Amino acid sequence: MILILIIGLIFGLRYAAERRPEKLALAVNACQSNGTGGGNWDTAASWTSCGSTTPQAADTVTVVSGDTITLNATGSVTDLTINAGGILTVSGTNSLSIAGNFANAGTFTPGTGTVDFTKSSGTQTINDGVSSFYNVVHSGAGTLQLVNTDADWPYSKQITIDKSVVSNTDQANFPYLISLASDAGLAAHACSNGNDIVFADSAGTTLSHEIEKYVSATGELIAWVKIASLSASANTILSMKYGIPAVSISRMRSMSGAIAFILFGICTTPPVRRLIPKVVNQGQRAAA
Repeated sequence: MILILIIGLIFGLRYAAERRPEKLALAVNACQSNGTGGGNWDTAASWTSCGSTTPQAADTVTVVSGDTITLNATGSVTDLTINAGGILTVSGTNSLSIAGNFANAGTFTPGTGTVDFTKSSGTQTINDGVSSFYNVVHSGAGTLQLVNTDADWPYSKQITIDKSVVSNTDQANFPYLISLASDAGLAAHACSNGNDIVFADSAGTTLSHEIEKYVSATGELIAWVKIASLSASANTILSMKYGIPAVSISRMRSMSGAIAFILFGICTTPPVRRLIPKVVNQGQRAAA
């Protein structure tokens, strides 16, 4: 009888041990702001589809149109999305850790807070329209990359290069001259220094270019664009994009990993794009 009890106890403990991980598994929620105006980050009523609580580190978070969420405490999420018409405001020096991607089509107000990108491997992205970051920390071991989309450039013009101007055969890596005596769109919407002007091929790939002259008052532009393949048998279509809003970072800290591409101070001088070194000394200030 005692032997049977012992055997039963052993099997009972084994079953409990096998079942325990399932019982402790954490739910992953796709949290959304409540759609009725938002509220504080650390208030459960500010959220829907969030497990009747506030966002946790494994959750994705979306701030929907018409809502204002105030980060009034430390927060941790995977992906963070701010929809058009949504607002996320950092109160004071509170910090937000993001282990996934950050996409902003609304308004992000950083206060004097910190955003820490923490993904341990691979690439996480900042798909950024209009944002100012006060302090960015890259403590993850992966790569932090800024992704630009067509939505980032609110204005675009098509440029058609007629095949008849290309002699004999296709030209590779051809430096093509773009010369505009004046352009009302550039004059009205581009940065005064032309830093926001970019060129792309028909597939949307950004092309290397050099601006030789730009006059913001009239939109006069002289620029050389490097075209990977200039066709002699079909027209080559390019696009000129401009008017991207300013993105600024007051402080940049990189603890590990790599920062692939950061945009800041786009309508200021020095120029729009800077490659951030693989490691930036802690506390080093980045020009806004």
